[in-house]
Amino acid sequence: MNGIEGIHLPPRNQHKTIPVPVDHLISVKHNRWSKRFKIWIGVCTVIGIATFLTAVLIPILLINGKSTISTTSTKTSVTSTTTTTTTSITTTTATTSTSTTISTTTSTTTPAATTTTTGCYYGGDLVSLVEGGQRHIKNLKVGDKIWSINDHNFELVEDEIVLMMHNEPSQKAMFYTFQSVEGGQFSLTGSHTLPVFDTIRNEITMKRADSVTMQDRLIMFGKTVEITNISITVSQGFYAPLTLTGYLMVNNVSTSVFSANYKASTATLQLGFLPIRIYYHITRFIYGNKYNPFVEIQEGLHPIPHFYKQQQVKLRFFVLKLPKLFFSTIIIVIIVHFIQKWTSKLLLKHK
Repeated sequence: MNGIEGIHLPPRNQHKTIPVPVDHLISVKHNRWSKRFKIWIGVCTVIGIATFLTAVLIPILLINGKSTISTTSTKTSVTSTTTTTTTSITTTTATTSTSTTISTTTSTTTPAATTTTTGCYYGGDLVSLVEGGQRHIKNLKVGDKIWSINDHNFELVEDEIVLMMHNEPSQKAMFYTFQSVEGGQFSLTGSHTLPVFDTIRNEITMKRADSVTMQDRLIMFGKTVEITNISITVSQGFYAPLTLTGYLMVNNVSTSVFSANYKASTATLQLGFLPIRIYYHITRFIYGNKYNPFVEIQEGLHPIPHFYKQQQVKLRFFVLKLPKLFFSTIIIVIIVHFIQKWTSKLLLKHK
């Protein structure tokens, strides 16, 4: 006890306060924000990947279960159509299996069977093959390499048939038949879209076939040409192929493969069908260039476009709205992160 008596010990409840530097507090707070930022980035990344996989897997699952979906989407009715002849626009009706233009000086009334269709091509029109020659649209097969026209510089683009979305060899439909100064002609149903040069607006625009006028110009390889005649015909056999580019050169004229019935722009539709093209590329890479990854529908609407039409609202949300929300969230998180980082540096400078 003798050695301990001379030592002064502080009370147990007396503590020494050690001041914490301000820069250390800011550093701790900055690290906390960095962790939150990384968590937000991780969550947004997971949401983005899940969204993309959902958009890809839904059509693929649909392809695997394609036999359970009805492929009939046509309605047939009998109507009485009057045929007349004019100098600029001719209205024509035919009951034969081929597209014909009636040139008469009298009016006749002929009963004809018409069909309510999606946007389609007349099966008797021709497309140009990359290997040379031409082929009727009704004879196109998945994997056929064909030519399309780029509507930006009017150059030929090597393209490929991915899917026959609609086949109706025995049904009749009303077509808008366009004839150019080059002498060629092609036919589309009214809701089918095609790029034209609008001479009034002085720009290339996408129009429905039933909205094209004589003031518009058709797009051909390296040029635009005038329309000399627009006639309405009723013909048998309509088809809707899907290509990689979303375009198809028919009788040397550029057209879009999409219909206005989807209620979306061609760019949006091209993005919406991206999972189909990805699936097509992957399966052809694995199993060879002769492999057809999709079931062939001899008559009717293919299950894939049928699904797209039935789920328009949901797909429009996934393709258009959800990516905007996702990227908006990412941008907000990044802005908040940099604001916090900037304010932290200002505090360090003042201290």
